[in-house]
Amino acid sequence: MRFQRLDLLAGLGRVMPAAGKEAAKPVLGCVRITASNGVVELECTNLEQHIRYRFEADTGPGVFKALVNASRLAEILRRSTCETVACGLDGETLTLVAGGGRFELPVHEVAGFPEMPEASGSTATIGAEDLAEAITSVIYCTAKDAARFSMMGVCVSAKGGMLDLVATDGRRLAKTQMPHGSGPACEIEPTVVPGIAWRMCQHLAGMVQLTINKREMQVRDESGFTLRTLLIDGKFPDYKAVIPKDKGKAWRCFMAQELATCVRQAQVMVDRESLRLEVEFGATGPGGASILLGGKSASAGSSQITTYTDGEGTGVVNLNPNYLLEALDSLANPEEVRFELRGNGPVTLTAGSVYTMIMPQT
Repeated sequence: MRFQRLDLLAGLGRVMPAAGKEAAKPVLGCVRITASNGVVELECTNLEQHIRYRFEADTGPGVFKALVNASRLAEILRRSTCETVACGLDGETLTLVAGGGRFELPVHEVAGFPEMPEASGSTATIGAEDLAEAITSVIYCTAKDAARFSMMGVCVSAKGGMLDLVATDGRRLAKTQMPHGSGPACEIEPTVVPGIAWRMCQHLAGMVQLTINKREMQVRDESGFTLRTLLIDGKFPDYKAVIPKDKGKAWRCFMAQELATCVRQAQVMVDRESLRLEVEFGATGPGGASILLGGKSASAGSSQITTYTDGEGTGVVNLNPNYLLEALDSLANPEEVRFELRGNGPVTLTAGSVYTMIMPQT
């Protein structure tokens, strides 16, 4: 069987994020390759996430099936320079000829690889670009601490023809909403999808189907990519209870990346232990309503960055600059952002359909 080297290498790049640890179980470090009738199918799994990728190729007659170490195969293809590679099976050995190189890799029993049956459940259809922007706008807020296991994912729900994505780590929260193509009849109860699974959904194309049931979610796009992931078994926090019901006492509007530039300048002098960036909404003058960003470090010195924009009211709050920057950088478009203060309460940023809440540093 002959394969185009770059096509096979690109396919491995799509599925290998789901490869498991070889030390735990040898087949989990493998990729299952099936080629027949002009289609090549690659699969990897870690038993929690399973990815399948299909692409068209000149497979020739017959059926080719092999279960081989994914990382070794990828490294061989990566270091080769030829256009095509030839693969042959001889008992328990896969022989791969790439240009002037000949490689022999041990294979495992194909039947020992876990199957990925078709998922059933509620299905929402979204454009790939819209879904990618939505995921980017919230996923940075997922918890990194395993002690907050139920927060290590993005909460997904659907009702009334709208899909909601929410993430929080207890100190900040981000949520967004978008219409989906399955109509109001599609309802999805709040479900927590692991952050790691969302990060595996890179380079989605065309329309994407999200199929969700009580145990798992399946993601399928038009490029031949399918991911199936187990859900996080835990109760997601009641985020609606902590979202402020009132408007801020002071607000400013700005372009996200313009403020991000000012935050990065002030951040140079922020103490690395306390992580306190002072944000002051000053009085309105001829130049507009001011924002003063200040950093202070006992050993390094201090910084003060001032900019002007539209707004009303005054106030001061201390924020973690990393949280503020991640929120600003997550916005896909240079939309105008409304920044609101509430005394010692949470700070909120609203840009289009994206809503972010950050708790102050005390």
